[in-house]
Amino acid sequence: MIHFQKNLLLGGLTAVALCGGLFTVGTAIAQSTTDQVGAEVLTRGPVHEAFAGTISYDPQPGIIVGQAPPTLIEEVPPEQRLEGENVTWIPGYWAWDEDQNDFLWVSGIWRNLPPDREWVPGYWSEVEARHQWTSGYWEDAENTEVSYLPEPPRSVESGPNVEATSNDQTWIPGNWSWREDRYAWRAGYWVGARENWSWTPAYYRWTHRGYVYVDGYWDYPIARRGVVFAPVRFPRETLSRPDFHYSPVTVVSLSVFTNHLFLKPNYGHYYFGDYYEPTYREQGYFASYSYNSGRRGYDPIHAYDRWENRNDRRWGRQRQEYFEHRRDNRDARPPRTWEALRTRSQADRDRGDFGVADRFDRFVDSRNGGRQRFQPVNKQERDGFVSQRQEIRKFGKERELLETRGKLSSTDREQTRNQITRAKVGRSPVISRKSERSEQAARPPARLQSRESKQATGEPKQTREERAKPKENKARNAAREEGARQNEKRQTTAETRTQPGQKRGPERAEGKLKSQERRQANPTPERQMKPAPKPAQRREATPTQPRKASPQPQKSKPRAPELKPIPRKESQPKLRQPAANPPQQPKQAVRPKPQKTKPQAPSQPRSESGRKKKSKD
Repeated sequence: MIHFQKNLLLGGLTAVALCGGLFTVGTAIAQSTTDQVGAEVLTRGPVHEAFAGTISYDPQPGIIVGQAPPTLIEEVPPEQRLEGENVTWIPGYWAWDEDQNDFLWVSGIWRNLPPDREWVPGYWSEVEARHQWTSGYWEDAENTEVSYLPEPPRSVESGPNVEATSNDQTWIPGNWSWREDRYAWRAGYWVGARENWSWTPAYYRWTHRGYVYVDGYWDYPIARRGVVFAPVRFPRETLSRPDFHYSPVTVVSLSVFTNHLFLKPNYGHYYFGDYYEPTYREQGYFASYSYNSGRRGYDPIHAYDRWENRNDRRWGRQRQEYFEHRRDNRDARPPRTWEALRTRSQADRDRGDFGVADRFDRFVDSRNGGRQRFQPVNKQERDGFVSQRQEIRKFGKERELLETRGKLSSTDREQTRNQITRAKVGRSPVISRKSERSEQAARPPARLQSRESKQATGEPKQTREERAKPKENKARNAAREEGARQNEKRQTTAETRTQPGQKRGPERAEGKLKSQERRQANPTPERQMKPAPKPAQRREATPTQPRKASPQPQKSKPRAPELKPIPRKESQPKLRQPAANPPQQPKQAVRPKPQKTKPQAPSQPRSESGRKKKSKD
C-alpha cells in the first residue's frame, strides 16, 4: 500500500512536470506568433501592393538602396480567414523604411481577389552591388505571355476637358496605347460609376526588361477588398533564429484607413498613418486628396470615395482642411506604433480618429460592423496556404530571372526603341476563379473601354491573335476601299456625257457608245414617245411647207400617254426615214423639237411673190 502511494505520488509529480513543460512550450509557441516578442508593430507604413498599388502617369524605375534585404521569413496565416469563395492569403515581403534606413516587414493580407486577375509579385534584384525594387501588378488571367514595351512618352493627361453629363459619372484618365510600332494617345472620358465596384484604369509598370502594360479592370472598394495587417520591424538577432516564424495579430482599421492615406509613386506603394510632416512631401509622399489634381497620377481609392460623396459639395474641401489641420498640429496626428496607441483610451481613439489599428481577435469578434465575416482556418486550408506561399515565392523568382537576364543595355534599348519583346510565362498561384454565384450583384460590370476602341461600341474584346495583326487587317481594308473607289470611278466615267465643245477622250467615247447601246437595247417609254430628231430632217423642212402641219403637235398631246413602246426592229427604220415623205409627215409632228420651230413660221418674212399677190388684192 505504501509502495502504491509512493508510485502514485511520483506519477502525479511526473504528470505535473509534463503538463508544466507542455504549458511552457505552448506559451513559447504562442509568444513566438505574437507581435510583442521580438517585434515592433507599426501603426503607419507601406501598404501591401496586392491590396493597393499606385498608378503613375509617367512610370518610374524602382528605388535603389544600399543594403540587401533579409531572407524572407516563415509567415503563418492567422487562424481566422475572411469568408468568400475567391479569398486567399498573399504572403508579405520586405520593404524599405527611409526613416530608419533599414528594412521592415510588410505583413501578408487576406485578399478578395479581383475578378479575372492573377497576382504577379514584386521583387528585389541586385544592380551594381546595390538592390532595386520592381513592383508587382494584377495581370489579366487570360494572358499567357508578357509584352515588354519601350518607354511610353510623357503623359498629356490634364483632367476632364468637358463637363460630365450626369452627377453619377466619374472621369477615366487617358493613356498611351501601343499600336503596331508606335504609341498613340487614347483620350480620357466620362463613364458612369458602379456601386460597390472601383475601376482601376490602365497603367504601365517599369521592369528591367521594359514596360509592362496593365489594362484596366474592376476591383472591390476598400471595405470589401480584404484585411490588411500592420507592418512590423524585426531586430536582426530575432531573424537569425532557426525556428523563427511569425503570424500577424494586429490589423489595420479600414474605416480609418482612407483618412490617413498617402502615396509614394516612385516606390509604387500606398502609405497609411502619420506622414503629415512637411518634410515627407519633399521625399515624394503625396496626400491622397491632392494626387489626382496634381497631374502626377490617378488614385482609384480617392476617386471612388469622391464619387460616393458626390452629393456633398464640400467633401473635397473638407478633405483638404482635414490634412492641413494635422499637418499644422502634431497632437492631432495618429500614433506611429502599436505601443503608443495602446496608451490611449478607446474614447480618445474614437474622438481623435486615432484608431488606425486594433487586435485581430477583437476585430473578428466585432465583425467590423457587419461588413466582413470570418471563419476558422482548418488544417487542410492552412497546409494549402503554406504550400501556396512557397509557390508564390518560386513564381516571383522566375519573374526576376526572366526580366533581369533579358534586360537591355542603354545601347540596345536605343536600337530597339520601336520594338517589343514577348516572353511566355506560367500561371500565378494567386489567380481569381470564376464565380459560381448567380446573383447579378456578385458579378463585376462589363469592362470599360475608351470611345476610340471597338469595345466602346459593344463589340467583344479582341483576342491576343487579333491584336497582333492590326497591320494586315488595315491593309486588307484599304485594298477593299480602293477597289470600290476604282469601280465607282469607271462606272461614273462611262455614263458621263461631255459638254459642247469639250474633247472626248478614248475612254469617254467608248463609254458613251456603250451607254447608247444599252439605251437602244432597253428603250424607255419616254424615249420612244419623244425620239430625238436627226439633223438631216431639220434641214429638209422648208418655209413653204403648208401651215396645217404646225398645229399637229397640239393634237398629239392627248394621245401621248396612249402610245405604247415600239420594238427596236420597227422603230429604227421609221426613225431613219426622210422627213419629206408625205405619209410619214404627220407622225413626225409629235416630236418635241419641231414644236418649237414650226409655230414660229408666221413670224418669218414672206417671199416677194407673196407680197405682190397681196398688193394686187
